[in-house]
Amino acid sequence: MTSGGRIVRGGFGLLAAQPLAVLVWTIFYVATAVALAFAVRLGLPVEPPPGAANDPVALAMSFGSSLLLYLVNMCLYVIVLTAAMRSVLQRSRPAFAFLRLGADELRLFALVFFFMILFYVGLLVAVILLAVVTALFLTAFGTGPAATAALIVDAAMVFMLAAWLFVRLSLSLPLTLLRGSFTISESWRLTRGRFWTLFGGFFLIYLVVLLIIAGIVAATMGDYLAELAQRGVTDETLDLAARHQMARQLGPIDLPMLLGWLASGVGSAVGVGLQGGAFAAAARDLVDVQAEMAETFA
Repeated sequence: MTSGGRIVRGGFGLLAAQPLAVLVWTIFYVATAVALAFAVRLGLPVEPPPGAANDPVALAMSFGSSLLLYLVNMCLYVIVLTAAMRSVLQRSRPAFAFLRLGADELRLFALVFFFMILFYVGLLVAVILLAVVTALFLTAFGTGPAATAALIVDAAMVFMLAAWLFVRLSLSLPLTLLRGSFTISESWRLTRGRFWTLFGGFFLIYLVVLLIIAGIVAATMGDYLAELAQRGVTDETLDLAARHQMARQLGPIDLPMLLGWLASGVGSAVGVGLQGGAFAAAARDLVDVQAEMAETFA
């Protein structure tokens, strides 16, 4: 039977049981970060040049490059996440550090892409509804404590709805890997009545992941954040700080830059490993429970 503690142990247990695999994933992430950094140095236009606000070609090239980098990072995330889940669910399958590039990865990439589209569409709908409700409250009660309270309640409801959907769909990825075919309905069925158990475990895992992300941001963008803290956050300071950050990235390769790449690689590998281990542990436990129930009532 799964529990929040078992989910958390699944994430951290993977890191303890597969240190060599985590090391390989770290090298994988660092190598990708270095390759992307050199691609930018060689002219990949991830930022529009100064004064290009009215240049559609420059803006399109910048957007296309940013989208390319986003897709590369997304592919890397799916490959390592699949490897992490495979290390729990399919340990006997031969693969170096559980890394492969085959049908499993393609299915999971398609599923992650589908969920991302679903998330952004849902977020857009939620923002529109939130804006409408806020406007109605402002019209009825004016600006005051009642309107502020209504806005907080609406935002909390949106968060809880998103959390509920995340939990109900959370096992789709490990189950798709386990079954070898797209599986969403089974996740919906297995998570029924187990929301708080799964939510508690995943919440703790993602709290750790957020702390890791904060550490990566501090290690790689500390000067950028310090500049914003000193100058304040406006359109002008954001643009200026971004250009200074890009200049630093295109500058000499020094020790802070190397340490930033290393911190990013370690943090990314550990964070994805925690997620994969937690997802796989929850799926394994609930599938085992289902099998036991089937045998009991057979």
